[in-house]
Amino acid sequence: MTDDERFRRVLRWYPASWRRANGDVVVGTMREVAEADGRDRPSRAETHAARINGLAHRLDRRVAVGSAVIAVVLSIVGIAATIFVPAVIGAPIDSVLRSVIGPAAIFSAPTFLVVSAIATLRVRGLRASAALWALVCAALATVPLGLAAAAWSVAFDEADAGLPRSMFGAAWMLFAAISALACAATGAVLVTAALAPRLRGWEPIVGIAAGVVAWPILVTTMPSPGTATLAAIAMLVLAVTGTRPRGDVTQPADAEPMGRAAASDVRRFPHRWWIVALAGVSFVLGIAAIVFALAGSQWAELDATQAMRVGIGAGALATIPLIGCLGLVRPRHRPLDRWGPVVLLASAAIGVAIVNLTSDGDGDATVWQLLLCALPVAGAAVWMILASRWRGDVRVILAVGAALTTLVLSSGLQAVPFVMPLVAVVVAITALLRPRRRVQAFAGLPPRASITE
Repeated sequence: MTDDERFRRVLRWYPASWRRANGDVVVGTMREVAEADGRDRPSRAETHAARINGLAHRLDRRVAVGSAVIAVVLSIVGIAATIFVPAVIGAPIDSVLRSVIGPAAIFSAPTFLVVSAIATLRVRGLRASAALWALVCAALATVPLGLAAAAWSVAFDEADAGLPRSMFGAAWMLFAAISALACAATGAVLVTAALAPRLRGWEPIVGIAAGVVAWPILVTTMPSPGTATLAAIAMLVLAVTGTRPRGDVTQPADAEPMGRAAASDVRRFPHRWWIVALAGVSFVLGIAAIVFALAGSQWAELDATQAMRVGIGAGALATIPLIGCLGLVRPRHRPLDRWGPVVLLASAAIGVAIVNLTSDGDGDATVWQLLLCALPVAGAAVWMILASRWRGDVRVILAVGAALTTLVLSSGLQAVPFVMPLVAVVVAITALLRPRRRVQAFAGLPPRASITE
């Protein structure tokens, strides 16, 4: 074996494309260092470094996007196998789809999702060793998570049928504990790699805490077909945009150059009294709706549950005047960008009202109906973010995050009427206290350099 072959064997950990582009230069440098040290082969440290960095180099854009695509496909297959396909075919294929194929697809999707996330972070600059450790820990968090969900389902069926507990069914707590520990380790690795210069020794503790907090979210969302699919689609978008070469990121056409006036002027706060009036109307109607929701059964011919639903529906309609304020506080946007999100949010409020006023008490149906109501809310959030002046890739990332959060938390729409009066008070006070003078604002200058008329 020649000297060059010894050095080239070390580089086999790297992708072939990287070896073609950089192999000759790296081999020459390693050989020169070895000759200076009196060696004829790579040192143990060089071999270890090549192994770590070579494996991490394989976590590239293709892995990030490909893993996200696989996660999307698996989650969709899981939904089809457990919900839609069994409705049109009979046993025994129905049983196989529901018990084997569907759960296997759903529970394996999070593993590919975290591979995509870590590969995306690696492309964005995560250290090689941190990326590999995070990948191992994340796999140990998601694989036992799927096993824990499957074991719990088996144990539940066994208990329901009065059968003795099997070893697999009894092991669900063990799988869950392994997943929780691995999730905490993943958080520690990622936070330590990202925030080590800032936290001054506290980063492992913060990372472990982040992992411990994240694990219950994983438990309640990832084994679910709907949320797993939404997370996989969001990860696909983030992988495509987050791993794009930096040269492809262009400044949005509507962005203002630095150093020039961001706007000729910021006029006195427009429509301030309209905003105060609309917020006041929402506050009064919202308080009345809350009172009826909590005490309406005392004087109306309704039970407590029916009064609560009527109150929530009325409170949802009471948010519409407050939603109108959103169009009034954005006067520098195009009319379509000002009022389009308002229409979407108002339609969502009407949808929530209809769901509550016509509900028959079926909780499963209500969950899906609220998810449909959350779609225009997510659309409004995405619309406002994409119409902003942030950089193009930042807008896409924020839009995906906002849409995913809105859809996952769709059941929280039921609580909006109860917090709306507080929001209305804040909006009204903010409008009253907003400065009334005209300001000349310059991007790139500190606030004291602004010109006030």
